[in-house]
Amino acid sequence: CVGCVWFGLDSYSAQKVIKVMQRLVSNERKTVVCIIHQPSIELLNVFNQLILVADGRIAYSGPPNKAISFFER
Repeated sequence: CVGCVWFGLDSYSAQKVIKVMQRLVSNERKTVVCIIHQPSIELLNVFNQLILVADGRIAYSGPPNKAISFFER
């Protein structure tokens, strides 16, 4: 468990944390779950799967690059 690793990080540092998490996923076959408030689009697109929650319910689940078109429907 990484905990609140994002709190106060600038975008460069956040990218470095993501790289470590990607290594965990690919090299050690681990699942990583992150909660990120207001990520940059660049950071968002690093993830394979995105789950957006609104009012305690899942509003979207899928690839980050398809989220905008999902809500434009």
